[in-house]
Amino acid sequence: MDAAAGQKPEPHDSQERHASWLELFFDLVAVTAVAQVAHLLRGDLGPSDLGLYALLFLALWTAWIMRRRTSTPASSPSPTS
Repeated sequence: MDAAAGQKPEPHDSQERHASWLELFFDLVAVTAVAQVAHLLRGDLGPSDLGLYALLFLALWTAWIMRRRTSTPASSPSPTS
């Protein structure tokens, strides 16, 4: 229904999901870790510095993605599929 016409919108059947404090804390830790790893990019950069940064960033990104994947109900496969 149209809320602009003065009618109340119909409630959604789906339940909204909000991030828990633990999820928000883990996201904050992940951002802080990436910021700390980014300090490797200061100064004179060599191939070993870039390789170390890429390796550490990939490890952090993988950990964050896997944690998000296991904690989000929408991303888990359904029992029928």
